[in-house]
Amino acid sequence: MLGITSERFPRSGALGLAWWARPAAFSTALAGPVMAGSMTPTARRTLPVWAILPVVLAAVFTLIHVSDKARGGYRIEQISAAHQ
Repeated sequence: MLGITSERFPRSGALGLAWWARPAAFSTALAGPVMAGSMTPTARRTLPVWAILPVVLAAVFTLIHVSDKARGGYRIEQISAAHQ
């Protein structure tokens, strides 16, 4: 997610990366207690559900990659120090 942000929006800099990193940090803070609470009695049913999440993310980023390739691939954006 951060790699795509830095490649697509290089002018956003550290602020742009922080903006897109905050949902990940927030979801981690929420998911930790939920996972801990759901693992005690029903770990056999919970683990397959949580294992699907990385597969979904891989599919989403694969679709982004295929979409970029269909539009001509990666193009380098030059950033100059002076505003024009």
